[in-house]
Amino acid sequence: MIGSNCDTAIAHKKRPLQTLLNLKQSLGHVFEPLQCWQQRSHQRRELQQLIEDADLLKDIGLSKSDVIKEVRKKFWQK
Repeated sequence: MIGSNCDTAIAHKKRPLQTLLNLKQSLGHVFEPLQCWQQRSHQRRELQQLIEDADLLKDIGLSKSDVIKEVRKKFWQK
């Protein structure tokens, strides 16, 4: 067991760039949903500011009820 851990540590020292890329990829999978949720939350806050502008909503093809339904969703809901 001890030999295999040492071998792994030595292999990582020989390939630090690959180890770093693997770490970046792993963290990307963690942060991707968080970024999506943050973006969705921001978009819904902006959309909420448009609720009273009927002309603008008409221009973008949304009704007031559509906007209200969307802004009431939680950030994790699509």
